[in-house]
This record gives sequence, structure tokens and C-alpha cells, in this order.
Amino acid sequence: MTSTFEDTYGFFIHGFNKAEAIAKQIFKGTVPRDQMPDWKELDDRTFGWYSKENEDLARLNIINNACDIHETNYEYVVLEKVYTGVYPHSEIVQFYQWDAETGKYKEIPRPEWSKGVCNWSLG
Repeated sequence: MTSTFEDTYGFFIHGFNKAEAIAKQIFKGTVPRDQMPDWKELDDRTFGWYSKENEDLARLNIINNACDIHETNYEYVVLEKVYTGVYPHSEIVQFYQWDAETGKYKEIPRPEWSKGVCNWSLG
């Protein structure tokens, strides 16, 4: 059996807080360095991995805040398609933002400050 990188992938769910989002903007030069949050405030983590057959389940679990992904902290979540291998290629599938009114995540367009950043889940 042969396999190519194009057909061996899965989906990672990765969350990060507002301070981490600000830090990304500072590193891109869109926010002044004097607005850098204290490093103790930066927070991000990978919550899960889904096989390529379960993309819909990954999306549903994000939207519905499965297992409390939000944890009162994770303002943003990104769903990434990540291929196998060392330093794997990844593609942003969808960004989500916490909606306090509904207690769920909602799909949002990819924020401008996030463009050029990749491999959120694996670093």
C-alpha cells in the first residue's frame, strides 16, 4: 500500500486567549510592543485531534464547546488540517471566536493578524 502526504492528514483543535492574540499582532508589527501582555498571561493549547473522516464532528465539538474548551479563557479556536510527517504542512480550515451570549463558539473569518502564522497546533 502506498500513501502520499495528500491523503494522510487529520484535524487539530487549538485554542488561545486574547493575550496570545495580542502577542501575535505585536510580532507581526500591527500592535506596538509596549502593549505586550505579561508572559504569564499568554495561554494556548491543543485540545484534540480528529481523523480526516471526522471533520464534521470536530466542527460540532468546537461550536458546542465540548468538554468546556473555553475554560473561561480561550477566546479563539482554530481548526487545522495537518498532514503527516516531520514539520508537517498545515492548512487553516476555520477560525472560531467565543460568544458569551450563547455559550458557544461561532465561525469567524480568519483574522488579519493571524495570516502568515501556521502550525498553530504543533508549533
